[in-house]
Amino acid sequence: MRKTSLLKKGLATEATNTSISALEGQKKKTEKEAAQELADAKALKETVEKLTIELKNKIRRRRPTFRINHVETNRTSLRERP
Repeated sequence: MRKTSLLKKGLATEATNTSISALEGQKKKTEKEAAQELADAKALKETVEKLTIELKNKIRRRRPTFRINHVETNRTSLRERP
């Protein structure tokens, strides 16, 4: 089995001063974005905590229609009998 290096596959880069500083720059950018996201989440949390939610639920009791129809059907069938 032939082995190919990560550098040839493009999965790694050589550790030069330029590539190291580029990696550090990416880390700083990612940390800055994460800090901004955290600040936004905290602000949203404060906004949501100030809200009040009122839930209303109406309960309506009905007789099932199939029972009413069944009773009416039985009444008419009884009336039609001689």
